[in-house]
Amino acid sequence: MAEPLRIPPSFPPHIAALLRERCKTQAEVDDFIQLMMRHDIDPHPHFGGLSPAHFTQLLEARWGEDDTVQLATDLSVEIVEQTPLLHNARCLLQAVDKAYEIQATTADNLNRRFVATMVERMVLPRGSWSGSTPTTRW
Repeated sequence: MAEPLRIPPSFPPHIAALLRERCKTQAEVDDFIQLMMRHDIDPHPHFGGLSPAHFTQLLEARWGEDDTVQLATDLSVEIVEQTPLLHNARCLLQAVDKAYEIQATTADNLNRRFVATMVERMVLPRGSWSGSTPTTRW
């Protein structure tokens, strides 16, 4: 009888179950783990050149508790004004200020008209939007 497959206990149960179902050997499990590790650390264009691991770290970081995000206080206004983040934040805040009450959908999402307006005004990665239809998933 073959030894049971060794799957890291940190794997989510649904991934562990999938591995047990699809992998016949420990080598197949190990290959999958290596593939996932490479995927997690390789830069990805959908994340602005960040790896999925770095992107997740940015999303989950609590500002001020670690050094995930550091703000340089010595940047000139001219440099800061050129950043897409500031431009996009200003676009959104100005639109919210003008519209004041933006009608949400029944699922509590922003409505298509507002999103289309923001897409036209914001600085977005090339190829991420074409008209009102997303061509690249974020």
